[in-house]
Amino acid sequence: MKGNAYEQNLKRPPVDMASALKLFEKSEFITRAFGKEVHENLIDFYKNEVDLHEKTITKWELNRYLDLI
Repeated sequence: MKGNAYEQNLKRPPVDMASALKLFEKSEFITRAFGKEVHENLIDFYKNEVDLHEKTITKWELNRYLDLI
């Protein structure tokens, strides 16, 4: 990188697991590096992880929002 990165029009990395998984699913690099079967298995694994993550209530959320109910 040359120059000021803040002034460049750069792609930002994903900020959540679901967005990262979408990019991972489209990745031809991963398919070539690990093979189609491993890539598909990893996609299935991480879809489950995203689903579990979205169903989890964190201690912070409980502390922050329980009083509002």
